[in-house]
Amino acid sequence: MAFTSFFASSQNANQFNQAALPGSLDLQSNPNPEVITCRLNPSSSYTTGIPGAVPLKLVDLGGSDTDGVPIVDVADALTDPTYGVSVINTKGLTLPGNQIQVARNGAIVRMGAKAAINRGLRVITDASVGGLVQTIVAKTGNVLGLTLDKATANNQLIRVQILCDGTSLRSVSS
Repeated sequence: MAFTSFFASSQNANQFNQAALPGSLDLQSNPNPEVITCRLNPSSSYTTGIPGAVPLKLVDLGGSDTDGVPIVDVADALTDPTYGVSVINTKGLTLPGNQIQVARNGAIVRMGAKAAINRGLRVITDASVGGLVQTIVAKTGNVLGLTLDKATANNQLIRVQILCDGTSLRSVSS
């Protein structure tokens, strides 16, 4: 599934006031320890790159990654423990092998809604819906976060407080 159709932007990175885009951070405390630098898996199947607000998982490359920054790849929120979501890269899509900023447990990220969603609900996301969040009633899977805004339509940007830590699946029943 390509993420670029929803996440494409015609906004110039040098504009004075950037509009909110998927993967942009909000309500930051300084310093924000829950946004860390990782590296996108050099063997990722997303060869055209990934935008902001995409769920990511930790990847083990074997003996070639014994130290350094964590290696991540696109997560299947239904089966993979989600480590965090990608933060928008204003220079463009993040390509395999490049560094990527990952928002983790407690960070607040703007994400697109799959449909109307009320404030205060737990949501999930996966690649099959282009990285959009949806309520757990609509689909079962790994809880990604908690909505801080109300979405009234499909593709509307809302703030999501990330609740995943990459260590285990937080099932929708917990």
